[in-house]
Amino acid sequence: MSGRKGDDEVLEVEVERLPLDGEPGAPPPSGGGLETAREVHQVLGPVLAGVLIDLLDAATVSPPLGLVLGLPVGYYLGRQLGLPQGRAASLAFLVGAYCAIPFTFALPVGTLVGVWVRLKGVLAARRARGE
Repeated sequence: MSGRKGDDEVLEVEVERLPLDGEPGAPPPSGGGLETAREVHQVLGPVLAGVLIDLLDAATVSPPLGLVLGLPVGYYLGRQLGLPQGRAASLAFLVGAYCAIPFTFALPVGTLVGVWVRLKGVLAARRARGE
């Protein structure tokens, strides 16, 4: 703008109103990153829990330490995976015992159980869909 009178330029703009959620033509609602995180947790949760248990087992060199660390980790993982309180407590005792038994780090039982749980869930979902 030069500051002289009569040099005002008119700019024409077309405005388009986007539809709001629920209105016709609106894009489907998306959960975004949170939905993706839930899906990843559902797919990888049991396997990663098994890997964590195997790492804990390898890190604990004495049976008492394995039991003491395995109990809370097993309970926490059980609750995070959606188990009821009683089943999470049962898992805690299994994890504690597994980490307390010497020389179990050679076979990744936790990871194998995690893969089995995930595979069982996938097969059940396929049966429910009729595949």
